[in-house]
Amino acid sequence: MNAPVITSVRSQIATIIREEIISGAMAPGSKINEYQLAKKFGVSRGPVRDALLRLDKEGIVECKDNCGASVANTLDDSSRKLYSSLRISIEEQVIRANIKTIRATEIKQLADALTVIKQHYANQAFDDMTVSLIDFHRLIVGLEDTSDSINVWHLIVMRMYMNFEPTSINDEKLNQYELFIAGLKNKDLNQTLKALKNAIK
Repeated sequence: MNAPVITSVRSQIATIIREEIISGAMAPGSKINEYQLAKKFGVSRGPVRDALLRLDKEGIVECKDNCGASVANTLDDSSRKLYSSLRISIEEQVIRANIKTIRATEIKQLADALTVIKQHYANQAFDDMTVSLIDFHRLIVGLEDTSDSINVWHLIVMRMYMNFEPTSINDEKLNQYELFIAGLKNKDLNQTLKALKNAIK
């Protein structure tokens, strides 16, 4: 009876900490105080520690024996380029495999997600926009009906978005996302892949 509740609490805490790290609210390299987080979330230190261990596996938190936990440092240029190449390869592979069979409901989900991104952009709610961008691309990878692609993609993207500058998103990139969705609707592989690369480069 208790296990699902503990898992749920751990997941919620991990999600909140992850979003704070991605948004920059928790700076790279900064120490993480388990006691303060437990007090903040109104839980014991156990679920907080479990959440941090999960984020350690994602690569955005570093947990060391006798040293506690800290936010991982951002990627250097060489690593960032490697991660970016891997991330694009995964999303391209998913699109190539699914563009002919993608359903109208799936395209609508992407269009709705883009609307949310544009709303955050218009309101200059950059932290929320960053989370929404990740959600948008998660929908893309989710077109592949296997957990392997999305699990690998998730690990890559979490590390990449620690380097992300929300101000790098502009009207032209949002237009590329529109072209991406139009390409999916028309099942135009070349347009879809070109727009994807232009949107996330």
